[in-house]
Amino acid sequence: MPIYHSFSILFCNFKLVAKLLLFIFVIFLVAASILIGILNPVLDNFFEELQQEIPIDGDYFFKHPILSLQIILDYFANFLENNPALVATRLVYIWLLVTGFKFFVSLPLLPVTKILHSKMTTGFDMGFLNATISTVKENLLFCLVSAIVVGIADLLIFAAMTYVFIGLAKLIGILSLPVSFLITLVIYSLRITLLCQWLPEMCASSSKNIFKALKHSFKPVFRNFRKNFICVFVILVTVSSVVLSTVLPTFGLVPILMIPTYIVLYCSLCLTLSCSFYHQKYFIDNGVTIYNPVKKY
Repeated sequence: MPIYHSFSILFCNFKLVAKLLLFIFVIFLVAASILIGILNPVLDNFFEELQQEIPIDGDYFFKHPILSLQIILDYFANFLENNPALVATRLVYIWLLVTGFKFFVSLPLLPVTKILHSKMTTGFDMGFLNATISTVKENLLFCLVSAIVVGIADLLIFAAMTYVFIGLAKLIGILSLPVSFLITLVIYSLRITLLCQWLPEMCASSSKNIFKALKHSFKPVFRNFRKNFICVFVILVTVSSVVLSTVLPTFGLVPILMIPTYIVLYCSLCLTLSCSFYHQKYFIDNGVTIYNPVKKY
């Protein structure tokens, strides 16, 4: 039920997606250009060595795509294993980039959650500008703390999954891609679940600062951990499936649109999970239908 209601709230507040799109697009372009600059030395060295050791031209790749991809994955795994210093240096740069990107992408989270919380509990739309101005102080602190903490967590997950991928690539070959991706989704779902009640706790009481809200958020998280994890995992799988299935046909347009969509959907899910835990009534649409979560799911 929280998942269904989250999508209902998303569709009723799709104008928030449009407002976030331009901001996210600018941040995405800046981050992508920096990331390309960081990874270029690694990729240039890799493809240069690949062509010297195992030449693969375009004609051979299109005639034997699976075999060519298997050869590239095997060689890339060995390349990462044989160049630990280069990988470690790039990981530090990536962490700085992820932290900065996370900070700017997190800026709309609290205002969007504030808007949705107001509409879900009272039916009043306070507006994106008003929500941004009224939460600017705690929002900047929240973004800074979450960017540092989550940035470190994401770097550790990325580093761990890199070495997991290397090990799996040697054992099962090309099947390491979907297996590694599934493991990554599970780990990220766990990370997101641990913090999924932070924003609702901040919106529920203006007297709570971000640290008190974080402390109080662990109670609803751990008491309903299984349900929270399943809901977060389903949302991640859904969003990832849409992104992967549309990235080539739409030339990356839909994946970019999915970023602000995911932000609104994530905030909606966090609020519905919070209301379910506290058995709090809330609107599942634009102030028309009230849902009373009297049952524990």
